[in-house]
Amino acid sequence: RSRTTVPGMDIARSLPTAAFTGIGHSALDQSRRGITEVRDSWRLILQATVAASLAYGIAESIGHEVPFFAPIAAVATVAVSLAHRRRRTVELLVGNAIGILLADFLVARIGTGAWQVGLVVALALTAALIAGGGPILIMQACTAAILIATLTPPTPDSPWNTGRFVDALIGGGIGLVVSALLLPVHPARHARSATDPVLEVLADGYRRVGSALSATDLLAAEAALTDLRATASVLEGFHSGLAATRESIRLAPWYWDQRPVLDSYADAGLHLDHALRNLRVLARQAMLALDRSEPVPQGIPAAVAGLAEAADRLGPALATEGDPQPVRRLLLVAVAHTHGITAAESSAPARPGLFNAPMIAQIRLSASDLLQATGMPADAAAGIIRATGDAQG
Repeated sequence: RSRTTVPGMDIARSLPTAAFTGIGHSALDQSRRGITEVRDSWRLILQATVAASLAYGIAESIGHEVPFFAPIAAVATVAVSLAHRRRRTVELLVGNAIGILLADFLVARIGTGAWQVGLVVALALTAALIAGGGPILIMQACTAAILIATLTPPTPDSPWNTGRFVDALIGGGIGLVVSALLLPVHPARHARSATDPVLEVLADGYRRVGSALSATDLLAAEAALTDLRATASVLEGFHSGLAATRESIRLAPWYWDQRPVLDSYADAGLHLDHALRNLRVLARQAMLALDRSEPVPQGIPAAVAGLAEAADRLGPALATEGDPQPVRRLLLVAVAHTHGITAAESSAPARPGLFNAPMIAQIRLSASDLLQATGMPADAAAGIIRATGDAQG
């Protein structure tokens, strides 16, 4: 029996159905990520909603008709202050005001057009630079000036609408107050969320370097070093997060009693920064040792694994301001592994590796950094590391 062929059926059969399936999965994953983002941003949504409503209502209550600049400035201020960088927020507020004021004053006299827009932008940019503003102030001043000069120019009946300048100040001020006082970010939680990524990078880096040494896997060591060299953004986010926490405490009086928490995180952060730099050096020394097929005593990867476990446990210890002794004990056990290597190597038939000593030095430096991150003074950390070596000897 002959088979009837429907036009296009062969083409439909030949289409890669996996591609459609992949698109469907990607869309589903994106939807899930979007829902998660909305759930995590509920605070921002609430703050923006309240700030926009209050700004519009206040501007309208003083007689301004359709004060659209007020809610725009309020929402923009809340969005910028999400990073809790007060300077950026103030720059946005001042930039709006400068751009609106200049454009309102000039356009009423010179009219609108291509050269007028260029002149307004040049003057707004000049004023922003004279005010010592950064990129946000400059961008906002120019944007506001263009908006006034093109979409809402002054009219003969209202040659200079000072209300728009006032609306921008009202909106920016309301946005700043709402972001600071309405459900501000909890300083301790924010400090931990900024610190945890650094600890995760440290723990993962130690673990990968130790595993590469144990398995004599040169490619794994190279990959670990490459990833560790790309951690500048993690440190930048950490320092930015601590600055945000500091500003949260300054702006919210009910968080003033949490200044000691911030101080402990700030002190720990300096030493975590040092530990990450030492870890990069350790990873490079491990890669060189493996590249030259030099013998690596098992005490070295064991010590590095101990550093990883200590980094894993340091976050909760900092967050709860609990007893740091368990973390310190783990670090001293890691150091003890390195002190036992010299005696073991002296009786080994193989010649000690050239890079063993540099790796041991970096392990001990990292242990000292992490001990200081728990609040131990530098002299005490150096002393207890030496004492551990004497006990092993």
